[in-house]
Amino acid sequence: MFEDKFKKIVGQLIWRTGVNNNILKQMLVAYAKGILSTKDFLVLRFSKDTKNLDQRLVEDVLSDMLDRNVKDALFVALEIANSFYCDKDASRQIPKDLIFELLTKSDFFTDRLETMQGYYWGKLTEKYLDIYPERDVELFKLIMTHLGNWRFMCLKSNSTFHSVAARVAKKNPKMRHGRLFRIS
Repeated sequence: MFEDKFKKIVGQLIWRTGVNNNILKQMLVAYAKGILSTKDFLVLRFSKDTKNLDQRLVEDVLSDMLDRNVKDALFVALEIANSFYCDKDASRQIPKDLIFELLTKSDFFTDRLETMQGYYWGKLTEKYLDIYPERDVELFKLIMTHLGNWRFMCLKSNSTFHSVAARVAKKNPKMRHGRLFRIS
């Protein structure tokens, strides 16, 4: 489907025609070959057809982006995951390890999370913790480690990280007294 001569326009064609399981499979192949960019997958965030896609294929897209481990791919993966799993009509099971790996990438723990990326991270994290509450302490420790490294953060901040950390701390009283975790 994706010839090199169409490389410049294929992303725009997909945006205009929509995506289905067959097209998504071809997109993954084209992505692996470098024909499509990470941003071409944003069609999954905006398309009404996304809700009809096979969950395993969407997880393959997320895995490929996580494997690339570059900032743009991670941010696009976050938007896709948020759209796919947090949609009000979605009844999909969030993959435990895949989404935890995404949420805990260090690229997210910057001041950029006070943007829409922060909103998406927070929304996906809240839903994830609703389903997998056993991962909350692990996530809390990671957040606190990163907050401890931020010279510009204050304890009473209203950041996405602080709201998630506060939620976990309220649920686990030992954390409020510093018994489970201390920033060194």
